[in-house]
Amino acid sequence: MSWLIRKVDSFLAATIAASAGMVASQVHTFITQYLQILGERLDEARLSLNDAQKGLPHTVMGPEVQSAFLHDARTRIVELQSAYTSISESNLLIRPLSILNNLEKPIVSRTVSDFVPALPFDTSSAAYIVIGMILAFIVYAAAKLPVRILIAQRKRRRFRKSTGFAQTQHFVLSDSE
Repeated sequence: MSWLIRKVDSFLAATIAASAGMVASQVHTFITQYLQILGERLDEARLSLNDAQKGLPHTVMGPEVQSAFLHDARTRIVELQSAYTSISESNLLIRPLSILNNLEKPIVSRTVSDFVPALPFDTSSAAYIVIGMILAFIVYAAAKLPVRILIAQRKRRRFRKSTGFAQTQHFVLSDSE
């Protein structure tokens, strides 16, 4: 029976690791698609600022309103450019955290809704796959630990009962010995 349990355990560990690897392989694809949408938003903001500076769509605005609009547009461009640079120039391991640090909720929701999974063939995706599998093995081993402890305690109790060590035995040494 222990052979079967070990095989099931190995199968579960491999299945969980493979699943985590497949999910982790999509991290690079998600980041790429997120950066594309972020870049589109940055280009749109630049075009909007350019049009506003030329006065094309905003000729009916008063000077204060146009000044406020230009300030907001410039601020938005700086924010988007900073997020884009931070994500695109961060190293492989920090990039997912960089997205979390520079999170643009509308861009994330558009990326999620338009997300197209891909079969990655690059080193970044391979690294994410390996990291995902390693993390899955660690989580799986940690989740099994309480069960293993309970089983070990149960085996010890059975051993003690079967060998007669269930009762506490005291040995007293006298001074004469």
